[in-house]
Amino acid sequence: MHATETEHSHNPFAGLNGFGNPERWQLDGLEPLPEAEWARMREFVALSDAEMDAMLSTVEALFRRGHELVVATYDYLLHNHETAAILGWENGADPAHLSERRRFFTVWLARLLGMDFSADFAHYLFRAGKLHAAHGPRRAHVPPIYVTGSISLVNATFARFIMEEMPGHALAPLGAGRLEQGAHPAPSFDADGVSDRAGA
Repeated sequence: MHATETEHSHNPFAGLNGFGNPERWQLDGLEPLPEAEWARMREFVALSDAEMDAMLSTVEALFRRGHELVVATYDYLLHNHETAAILGWENGADPAHLSERRRFFTVWLARLLGMDFSADFAHYLFRAGKLHAAHGPRRAHVPPIYVTGSISLVNATFARFIMEEMPGHALAPLGAGRLEQGAHPAPSFDADGVSDRAGA
């Protein structure tokens, strides 16, 4: 951030205190607005019409299991000693805090499944990012590795739900293929809120 030179006046102190001499300011290095970054990411992902139709075809099946996913996610975070410590849940979850987080996650899930690509959702995600970066009232910083890791678990759970709820659907083999990539199956949340990968 810098200012242009002030115009000198007859006041000998104007150059020092700036009184009576309006300055022009220019802001540099600002981050893009959430909606601009959201548009950039959408362009990068470049979802085709066929992919959008495929997403739409799974909405009902995934929505039907939505509450199960929300509960299982936070049960998993509660039983993992590292995430429990981050959330301040070493001695069990605070009911009010748990309810608050479940509501926030439920709204995110509903908008995600509703294929909300609006600028308002971009601002919602930006606010979520600030809260996870300790800029919320609880000042809880969640390291990015746990945020991205949780999203990966959600994606794996989506694939499992599709296979269970839509057997024979064209997308089910795709989900199965993703789960089989790598040396071990990708973990996902089961009904008890624990990963289906041993030792996870």
